[in-house]
Amino acid sequence: MAVDLRPTVDLRTPAQGRFNRWLKIGVVALSALISTLAVVSLKSSHDAFEQKAQVAAENLAATLQQTIDTEVLKVDTALQSVIVQVRPTLSGTGLAERSFAESVLAGQEALTPDLQGLRITDADGIVRVGTAVAADEHLDLSDREFFRLARDAKDGGLVISGPVLTRTDKRWVMVLARRLASSEGAFSGVVYAHMPIDHFQRILASVDVGPMGAVTLRTHSMQLVGRHVPSQTASLPVGTTNVSEVLIQAMQRDPRRGSFVATTALDGIERITAYRQVGNRPLLVLVGFDRATYFGLWRQQALLVGGLTAVVLIVLLGASTLVLRAWQLEGVQRSALLREGRRNHGLLLTASDGLHVLTRDGMVVELSDLFASMLGYERNALIGRHVSTWDASIDQGVINQWLQSFQLGERRKFATRHRRSDGSLIDVEIHSAGVRIEDQELVFCSARDITARKQMERQLAASAQEIHDLYDNAPCGYHSLDANGIFVHINATQLSWLGYTRSEVVGKKHAFEFLTEQGRATFERNFPQIKANGRLDGVEIDLVCRDGSRRRVSINSSAVLDAKGNFLRSRTAVFDMTELHRTKEQLSKLSREQEAMLDNDMIGIARIRDREIVWKNPAMDRIFGYAPGEMIGLPTRRLHVDEETFASEGAAAYPLLLQGGHYRRQLEMSRRDGQRIWIDSNGVIISGDTGESLWMFTDITPIKQAQAHVEHIAFHDGLTGLPNRLLLADRLQQGMAHAARNNRLLAACYLDLDGFKKVNDELGHAAGDLLLQEIARRLQASIRANDTVSRLGGDEFVLLMTELESRSECLAALARIQAEVGKSVQLRDGQEALVSASMGVAFYPGNGSDPDTLLRNADAAMYKAKRAGRNQFQLYD
Repeated sequence: MAVDLRPTVDLRTPAQGRFNRWLKIGVVALSALISTLAVVSLKSSHDAFEQKAQVAAENLAATLQQTIDTEVLKVDTALQSVIVQVRPTLSGTGLAERSFAESVLAGQEALTPDLQGLRITDADGIVRVGTAVAADEHLDLSDREFFRLARDAKDGGLVISGPVLTRTDKRWVMVLARRLASSEGAFSGVVYAHMPIDHFQRILASVDVGPMGAVTLRTHSMQLVGRHVPSQTASLPVGTTNVSEVLIQAMQRDPRRGSFVATTALDGIERITAYRQVGNRPLLVLVGFDRATYFGLWRQQALLVGGLTAVVLIVLLGASTLVLRAWQLEGVQRSALLREGRRNHGLLLTASDGLHVLTRDGMVVELSDLFASMLGYERNALIGRHVSTWDASIDQGVINQWLQSFQLGERRKFATRHRRSDGSLIDVEIHSAGVRIEDQELVFCSARDITARKQMERQLAASAQEIHDLYDNAPCGYHSLDANGIFVHINATQLSWLGYTRSEVVGKKHAFEFLTEQGRATFERNFPQIKANGRLDGVEIDLVCRDGSRRRVSINSSAVLDAKGNFLRSRTAVFDMTELHRTKEQLSKLSREQEAMLDNDMIGIARIRDREIVWKNPAMDRIFGYAPGEMIGLPTRRLHVDEETFASEGAAAYPLLLQGGHYRRQLEMSRRDGQRIWIDSNGVIISGDTGESLWMFTDITPIKQAQAHVEHIAFHDGLTGLPNRLLLADRLQQGMAHAARNNRLLAACYLDLDGFKKVNDELGHAAGDLLLQEIARRLQASIRANDTVSRLGGDEFVLLMTELESRSECLAALARIQAEVGKSVQLRDGQEALVSASMGVAFYPGNGSDPDTLLRNADAAMYKAKRAGRNQFQLYD
């Protein structure tokens, strides 16, 4: 069914004319108001983006200056440590002990790997000692700026100079120096260190500022030290002072910190930049965000707001047109309505919005070409169809109920989704009005495709969420306090530190409640300064968390003022310094521990390269008997007892060390005076590139001497010093094996003294001991070097003769022994003793194939000699 909407009469009344004028005035006024609100909103958003960019740049600059200040502090600590150690060795205007100073510099450089060179000049600026400087190299630095500044610095403070190009290896460095003075305060030279520009460049490159952002380090004289722009690869113009005029003006206002917006002189890119002085150093860090990139999100937001404003204005215009037309339709006669309908029928078909007319039953009676095109249909294909055919959000029953409830003259606006002929979905906004035409109640609808707008709204919501997430989950805490110190804002990061929820803190908690007693005193002293001066930076305090734990933080705060300059609230960034604070304390403790370890007097420690000592601790001088500094450059061959030991030690140790292994050995080594000492040596590689190794040397000579003494007691007779029964058994076992291999004889001779008991009883045990000692000496002198005399106990001895070709060799020796034993023995106080020997002999292998059998048979032969009248020897048969 189609309805003819073309009226035939045009009738207007004076009331309609007045209504038209007022409607137009209202539309124009409302449009102007909406446009003004959009402009104000965009301006406020732009200011917020710029403020957030400034805060982000300031926070990054604050973090970066702390990082660089820490690096400078480590080097300054090394310089001060060198001065403390070498000052006692100063003589006149120079160093009395060059080698000691070299060892001190080497030790400090090993603890501070970021240094390129650590050196000491004399009072005339001549480098006398230093790392990476040849012994015969002559360096005159009296014309260098850092030398003059350090010389004139009576307080001995740190001097930072550069960037300069080194004269030796032509590298750009920053020079850190301190005045070296004798204990009487006389100027003796300068201790200085090189920090490579490349080291600062790596620190700058670690800061994330986006592809076109810039991170820069300059001196206070604006000389460029380092600069990092991720998208630029051009070489650095180190030392250039080419900066924008805006930066110079900002530095004149506040040389320590500030921010500005300007075009960078080096690359012509406009950036939002913040700068900070590095501690109290003559260095300046600058962090800049590319303005074009950073405001990309705002431009998207501006386009979205502009689009939404245009849509609202168009809808307003459309709605006002509908209102006007409805008024006209209600105020004219039926014939004028029909004639007007015919004249505007073409407008219905070609309107810019998707117009369509529905019956109370939801059937389409008329529609525009644009609406049909919007749904992807031909116009005639939709006439007479129910609206639920393409509505994808509302079912047919709900639509019918909604249409039946529509009142004449009522206007409704809602959003829904329509399904196109190809199945795709679009978002639409519907403006509808109830009208009566030819006694038929209809619903006039204007549909607009808002798919693009919805997508922009979703993107805007996502962007807003990202901004909120950036604030709430930043790696640092943010909060605001009112004039009374009560929290009015706080981000999730700081809440997680404190262990509270936002509802527990905002509007309820005072900053005092999270501070220690010392922190409260600091707050009372500094919070009024924020309200009075508008800014406070770098204050460190301890936060007390809910669980009682403490967190060390650094606070940077600024004031938010109203139009009259009155304080509204603080704007504070809180940086967690707990780990940095703990690290500083640990580094200080580690430095003290390392110095104590290296300077101990018990264990010698040395660094060795190419088998020459390049550094050692004082214990090495004591152990090996050298004067201080005398061992630097000493070949380790001088410490070994001979060339063979030196070569074997190198062949065993260094292949293992170069594979990453650990080498340890106990060996005899030589002191400077030639005395041999036992050393427990322990080595490990510390540099695979140079082959440098670290060794520890422990003097174990007393331990070895005690060990040898214990072993001698265990295997020798305490009275005579002869081998005891244990050592005899071992030598007898070895002698029998040797005789078997070489087809030789071995003789075991059991000897017992005749008349010893009488001497013991008449002259005493002391005389008996002297007699035994003298007999032992005579027996030892009567045998060959490869033979053995052993005392089994009392007056019993065993002689072990090896390498015998015949029995006659043994018998001749026994005859000599019998004659020696039978000689008179002079005792104390003119006393004299005379004894003889009864001996029994058993031969291996004929008289026994094992030690026990051989000794038992020799004992039996000895008793045979006793029974035969003593003072003779008998062979076992």
